[in-house]
Amino acid sequence: MRIRTGDTVLVIAGTETRHMKAKPGVTQAGRIQKEGPIHVSNVVLICNKCNEPTKPKTIFLDTGSRVRRCTKCQEVIDDAR
Repeated sequence: MRIRTGDTVLVIAGTETRHMKAKPGVTQAGRIQKEGPIHVSNVVLICNKCNEPTKPKTIFLDTGSRVRRCTKCQEVIDDAR
């Protein structure tokens, strides 16, 4: 996967506003900001070295481990996991 848990991403499509019905004595009706799931195709990874959105490429190191590399600055994105 190009995106993993804990990565910093930029939302490129989709919305974060939800419409809620009024509940007696609890909430008002209207639009609210609410976190929700988003498909992986609607986000892009932000490189932690150059702070630019990038689509990472997968490379293999000499040790045989597979890591992600930024296509803009050519730095390894993965930390020592």
